[in-house]
Amino acid sequence: MIVMRNTYVPRPGHADDLMDMIREGHAILDYTPHFRILTPIAGPSGTVVHEIEYEDFAARDKFVGDLRSSEEWPVFMERWYQLVESGGSAEFWLVRQA
Repeated sequence: MIVMRNTYVPRPGHADDLMDMIREGHAILDYTPHFRILTPIAGPSGTVVHEIEYEDFAARDKFVGDLRSSEEWPVFMERWYQLVESGGSAEFWLVRQA
């Protein structure tokens, strides 16, 4: 299993809107991988972390491809960029058993 960890910097005052949009993005398709949204208690303030679990890269590619080919995607992304500052990061993590 892999986890994709996206870190976003929302425009001031828009962290809640950004989290709502993450949930909305997952609802576009009839299926969605497990995901979670994290906000800092201590650490870099003003960030939103979005972690998505995939079985493998093929599952990730399918999900992203299906999402980007949906009718809702262009309008979703237009709204998304109004909420997010440039910057942030994307990381892939391999989940290992303890």
